[in-house]
Amino acid sequence: MLRKLSVPLGLTTVHLDWKTDYADQSVLFYVAQEAVPLGYIIIGFSDHGSYNNSDVCIYKEGKLRDGYIDGNFQIHFDRSQDCQLEKKQSNRFTFRRRFATCDTRDFAFETGTTQFIIAGGFEFTSDFKSDHVMKEMRFAVLIDRDDAAAPPEPDGIHFRVLADDALIPNVVTTYWCIIERIPAELSNRKHHIVQV
Repeated sequence: MLRKLSVPLGLTTVHLDWKTDYADQSVLFYVAQEAVPLGYIIIGFSDHGSYNNSDVCIYKEGKLRDGYIDGNFQIHFDRSQDCQLEKKQSNRFTFRRRFATCDTRDFAFETGTTQFIIAGGFEFTSDFKSDHVMKEMRFAVLIDRDDAAAPPEPDGIHFRVLADDALIPNVVTTYWCIIERIPAELSNRKHHIVQV
């Protein structure tokens, strides 16, 4: 199902549509602007209702970069580039982001409501508090439950990966990644993973 948001930024309107790809464990975003095109567009994700300490994808000069807004509202580019530009045209572009990236600064996409950051301006600045950055926050469902997910294959091998003795700190949100060896009986030949 295609979901939509439209946000006025100055003399233009930014349209954000997205579609969940459960098989690829990613979300495909379609971004278009009308009227006066902006010099750059930021699409971001927050889990705490504020612009700072948020994950962003920054599109400028035909390129897409993964970044984040720090606690002082400064924009930084990530070492790990997880916003993948798929297509670009004059006033529109398409990009993909995986549900989980193992980058501690990336927002993990989950079912339920997400706080979207839609921002932009004519000349890029790393100071997100600047009056030259037009910004809005909108709330929308990013990923619905996957009711249409295929049932598990009856002859498939199932196993669980767990983080043993993990102590979860008492903070707003915690994301971790672990590396775990697959069971020995599976490691001697190639397999196709059908669901994570």
